[in-house]
Amino acid sequence: IVIGIEFENGMFPKGLYDCIDAVQWISNNKQLINRSMNDDDDDNENSSNGGGDDDDDNNGIESIILFGDSGGANLALATTQQFVKTSLPSPSLSETTNSHLNTTRRKNKNQNPIDGVYCTAPYIAGPIYYNHKNHKKNHKNHSKIPFPSLVQYGKGDYLLGDMTDIAFEYNANKLHQKNSLIWPLFTPHHLLRHMPPHVITVNELDPLRDEGIEYYNKLIDAMSNTAGLRMDDGGGSSQRQQHSKLRVIKNTFHCSDFMIDTVPEVAAESFHEIKKFCDIILENKRIKLKQ
Repeated sequence: IVIGIEFENGMFPKGLYDCIDAVQWISNNKQLINRSMNDDDDDNENSSNGGGDDDDDNNGIESIILFGDSGGANLALATTQQFVKTSLPSPSLSETTNSHLNTTRRKNKNQNPIDGVYCTAPYIAGPIYYNHKNHKKNHKNHSKIPFPSLVQYGKGDYLLGDMTDIAFEYNANKLHQKNSLIWPLFTPHHLLRHMPPHVITVNELDPLRDEGIEYYNKLIDAMSNTAGLRMDDGGGSSQRQQHSKLRVIKNTFHCSDFMIDTVPEVAAESFHEIKKFCDIILENKRIKLKQ
């Protein structure tokens, strides 16, 4: 089942609240959703075949996997971070510059309901990195720029300037530029250690490419001693244990791998990767429940 969250597209934290509340509601109402789905299936069976089928027990929600692209990827990562934060036993680990979010969102203190996260072209670094004036100073020396893709594919002031403006519109408080709920690239190590498996997808020709890769590297570093899942390592037939996966999609720009009319083969592969990740998460969860 795919559930689209109609979050408010405005300043932080409105959209994030919507995502957190939606995930919590889904987690609290799995049985209700599953019964509703099975009732609909029974009605369809009765109308078409004249009878029901008892094989519907596996229908419904068993795992919750978040997906987001660009700004939606930001919200998916921030939502996951908040649930990880509230699932940890020590209150000292719940540090954030937004105390209201801390005190009002601790609804599930024992378990993070999110089983996996799939993010495409995450927009997660914030104005500290997007400030096009800093890039303009260093445009001849990419080694001085933390994320060279911002300059290589940002095309100067136009795109980088827009990215900076949008970032400040999302949160204008300069004191919050490293708030990891606003800009998940700054998620602290002790929270990354408790993250569920991720797939981070970046587009080769995207200004945001390098910040997605950096988030993945930080995640893998934090999870270095954590048991992984059986996931395709990118080499084809072989598989290895890994907590999360990075996909760099060649010759594509920002989120273009979902343009099914323009690049149907690339889009089909991306959709296949999403389904494969969901299948891996579900299989792993079923194995754990049997142990």
